[in-house]
Amino acid sequence: MPTKPVIDRQRLFPWAVGVGVAVLGGVGSALLAYQQAQAGAELAQARLAQAANGLTQALQGRIGAYAEIAFGLRGLFIVNPDLRRNAFINAASRLDVDTRYPGVKNIAFTRYVRAQDKAAFEARVRADTSVDPQGYPDFAIRPPGARAEYFVADYLWPQSGSKGIHGLDISAQPANLASMHYSRNTGNPVASGPFDLLQESSHRTGFVIRVPVFRGTEFLGAVAVTLRVFDLFENLEREGYLRGLRLSLSDTGPALGAVGDGTVPPGRLMYATPSPATVGASAPHFQRTLSLYGRTWALDFQPAQSFLSPGEQRTPLWIGLAGGVMSLLLGALVTALAQGRRDAQARAVATGEALASERDLSAAVLNHAGALVVVLDREGRIRRFNRESERVSGLLFAEVQGRFPWDTFLPPEIAQTVRAQTFEALANPSQPLPQQYVNEWQQRDGTRRLIEWNNSVLLDATGALDYVVAIGTDVTQRNQHQTELEVSLREKNALLKEVHHRVKNNLQVITSLLRLESYRSTVPEATAVLQTMQGRIRAMAQLHESLYRSGTYSAVDLGAYLGQIATQAFHAQRLSDKSVQLALHVSAVRVGMDQAMTCGLLVNELVVNSLKHGFPDGTAAGEVCLELQPADPDTPAAQGLWRLQVRDTGVGLPPDFEHKRHLSLGMQLVGDLCHQAGGTLSITSTPGAGAAFSVVFTPQMAAPLPT
Repeated sequence: MPTKPVIDRQRLFPWAVGVGVAVLGGVGSALLAYQQAQAGAELAQARLAQAANGLTQALQGRIGAYAEIAFGLRGLFIVNPDLRRNAFINAASRLDVDTRYPGVKNIAFTRYVRAQDKAAFEARVRADTSVDPQGYPDFAIRPPGARAEYFVADYLWPQSGSKGIHGLDISAQPANLASMHYSRNTGNPVASGPFDLLQESSHRTGFVIRVPVFRGTEFLGAVAVTLRVFDLFENLEREGYLRGLRLSLSDTGPALGAVGDGTVPPGRLMYATPSPATVGASAPHFQRTLSLYGRTWALDFQPAQSFLSPGEQRTPLWIGLAGGVMSLLLGALVTALAQGRRDAQARAVATGEALASERDLSAAVLNHAGALVVVLDREGRIRRFNRESERVSGLLFAEVQGRFPWDTFLPPEIAQTVRAQTFEALANPSQPLPQQYVNEWQQRDGTRRLIEWNNSVLLDATGALDYVVAIGTDVTQRNQHQTELEVSLREKNALLKEVHHRVKNNLQVITSLLRLESYRSTVPEATAVLQTMQGRIRAMAQLHESLYRSGTYSAVDLGAYLGQIATQAFHAQRLSDKSVQLALHVSAVRVGMDQAMTCGLLVNELVVNSLKHGFPDGTAAGEVCLELQPADPDTPAAQGLWRLQVRDTGVGLPPDFEHKRHLSLGMQLVGDLCHQAGGTLSITSTPGAGAAFSVVFTPQMAAPLPT
């Protein structure tokens, strides 16, 4: 078997090439992922530095603004060295510190007092009533004891929240004392080292920005702005400067040229971000040093969260995975290509068989489809004609194959038009065939069928038209049924209109007969009853007139209808003069015929009652008002309740109205009509100022007609 090793090497060669390609691709992907990870780390560090620099600049600007407060108040002492306590407090109050300068705990003038002036100074403060009428009778410099000089917190703002500060000699706070000495000796503004604020119980770390005040060369004291570090950074955090950052702030001591107090150890922690970090201790750091008025602060920044988006963090992983997958796929592809030569003929045979099976399947689908399917080639000739097309046309595929549709089954009057449109669309791609249209087919026996078509175009590899697939549906019966329905609908509308018209005319005849009888009647009670009946019948007749004039027979515009009813009822009373007016305030709302009829009768009764009983002598001036509005203006009219109200400005209801209400036929009718309309009746009256009848109801549409 001398050829066996050769055959084995040939079989192993494609696999060896594929594995080699996959290994090389994997190494390259790993290197690319590493480079991307390094680039991501550099980007995160740059973003950390950018955020840290932004916070540092904001902090420096904020402290500079606080220093300007001290400079501004020092100007008051320069203009008037004997500035009184009330003037100082008034000036500090107008600075709007709480809003514009968050973090400021107090603003003070620390007065320099020599030992020989101590008693006089204490007496002067006790007698100062410029702010507090009681003065400060218990004032004394604290802590007690004899010292060569004192630096006393004299003027304070705000006084609330500064308990225990007034009279405090800052000698008790070595950090403050050292900054005061430095400011006095140099004449420069100075920031103190960190110290604990006496008035705070938590987060007590604070510092003072102090600006010296001189009268000539005489040192008077210093204007001091005391800041609470926690409040300062809380405000910066609310403004977004600490977003994504973890900060540690330490005082590293006096700046170059400043003198330390020896009591504040370098590196004292002033502030640390309270929120826990979500990254490990190995997270990158960024440090800044800030020199502020003789002090040096060290700011150490760490990211509280990654400065890379989740997508950026996963990019190296995705690159490595994608590269590895691509390498494996490429190796597999190379192996498959090498093996492909051996299997080419087998695949070609299998492909041919599959294509033949696909053609058979396509033909079966076309022949069993319930729609007509006609396929035209780029010349317009028939290439496919399924069984449904054969059934509808009465022609076999063999009879129409290769022929033009207009020569085969289209009626003569449209054949040439279709021919011209088809050739124009095939020759000019910018003039496509209509996608949807309807035309007639002529069967073998001359019978015509109406077909609804949907066209779609198949393009070849170059984008040129290859085939036109027309799918049709026989809509002959549907079109006939639609025509019959339209004729039936027109007949029904005409019949309904005639019915409403005849009912309206008959009701008007009845009204006329009642009117004649009322003229003939000599009994006043009978005449009144006949007139009342006329108004009620007119209300029903008006509804039928509104229906047949509007063309809709299931709903009516209640506002317009009630306005007409009220107008007719008003004029039918034939008042002796025109002193009583009718006012209409109605909105449009559609309701069913039954509810409209009920509301019309109700309005007729209420308007007639208002005219008869509200203006009994028929000569008094006044107004009858009809309103139809939504009960709640904030609720959409189509979803809420509506209020129907008839009110007048007449004499009002009699005192015994409630007692006689149930004995009155008219009021019984009003109550029954309210119940029938699905509403709630309420009555209000003011003697001599009129009465109001209100009905709150829900508009109801007519029930759908039975099918």
